[in-house]
Amino acid sequence: MKNKQYIEMIKNYCIAEDKKKIDDIKGEYQERLDNYIYYSLYMPSCANCSTIEIDGLWIEPYKIILSNGFEFYHHSPKEIFEYSIKKRGDYEFLISQMNSEPHTNILDLKEYPSPFTQDKLYMVRLNGNHRTGVFRTIGLPFVTARIEKLNSNKWTYLVGGNIWFVEKFLNLLVKIKLIENYERRNSKKYIIIPKTGLAIWILPGNYCISIVKILKDIRKRIRLIENLYPDYKNKIPKKLRSKLLLLYILISK
Repeated sequence: MKNKQYIEMIKNYCIAEDKKKIDDIKGEYQERLDNYIYYSLYMPSCANCSTIEIDGLWIEPYKIILSNGFEFYHHSPKEIFEYSIKKRGDYEFLISQMNSEPHTNILDLKEYPSPFTQDKLYMVRLNGNHRTGVFRTIGLPFVTARIEKLNSNKWTYLVGGNIWFVEKFLNLLVKIKLIENYERRNSKKYIIIPKTGLAIWILPGNYCISIVKILKDIRKRIRLIENLYPDYKNKIPKKLRSKLLLLYILISK
């Protein structure tokens, strides 16, 4: 569709929302905001080896995922809820908060593969967590943004701390067919070719020394993915969900 068609859809949606009584929509708005906060993920610890930055792409806002642990420093969830109720009919303002004008504080996102499907997910790169909360709370059908799009099947993974244990984990991911292969470029840098989107979401944070903390990080990432994709829980390899995960990592070669 063309920009005008997307804008018209947003306009019609906002006009319809504005006609609704506040008491009739409060529950639905609160649920959407709660879902935005609850169904969050840890941001991947790796970066795509080649990306293309494109302005003005249109996506569905429910695909923008909040980074787990994000603190609402400018506006609280309560303020976002109240603001969403207030601004639900002001389609011109809402569109202006995306990226309709150059050199403005635009919605800026990074693209990632879904852990299980062919869809794409998006996370805020520089600006937009609070605004995304508003867009999702109102239930806008589309938003436009500057997006850093994927342009490679390879990912760079920079590792500090306990490199030995992390490499054992990479060996396990190869063994259970989540990673096709990986190449160690130097003491801290790996190039990874995933077989599925799941792999990039469960790689532990870059600078963990403690095996206990690394294991906790991996398990938390898996739990968050299970929250977001309950119907795909069985698609996660059993070894990753096992109480014996530590053992499986240690014996991987």
